[in-house]
Amino acid sequence: MQILIELAPLVAFIASWAVAGIYVATAVLMGAMVLLVGWDWISKRSIPKMHLMSALLMRTPDAVATLGDADAAHRWFDGVVAQQATIGFDAHDYLYQSWAYERHDVGRTPGFGGDTRAALAAISARALLLAPPLDLFNPAGEARSAAAAIPAASFVEIPSQQGHLAATSTSADDAAFLDREISAFLA
Repeated sequence: MQILIELAPLVAFIASWAVAGIYVATAVLMGAMVLLVGWDWISKRSIPKMHLMSALLMRTPDAVATLGDADAAHRWFDGVVAQQATIGFDAHDYLYQSWAYERHDVGRTPGFGGDTRAALAAISARALLLAPPLDLFNPAGEARSAAAAIPAASFVEIPSQQGHLAATSTSADDAAFLDREISAFLA
């Protein structure tokens, strides 16, 4: 691999804060699945309201504040629920993704014996790591540290209040910023 570009990256390992957030979200989800559907692995594949914890964790306090008053926040949550219902949120998929995410650490790559720093130092690709401030899943400080450990890497902070969702098309300004930075990196 010659080039590596990571947006809101989980490059090295998962931060403790993200582990705590995922733990709460999965505990709520599993409890609700047991209560609501008896942990039915076949017939109940869409429980959209259970995704609200992640929806909130993916936003920063500043991003939520831009929603306006309490009524606007309720409308936003209702919209998230409707969106998840439309795309068919699968609670089981979320659980398995969360468990895999929590166990991520490049130091566990064969040959590194759990040494995350050595694994990062072994990356020979030119790398661009982009992360926003207040990403509760993948803190910018972790991405900055990972970039410092990768020999040919650079870190760029995404000037966004969208948190984890700064790496999506949630904000046109964020998308334009990402396009400019990635284009400049690839030039």
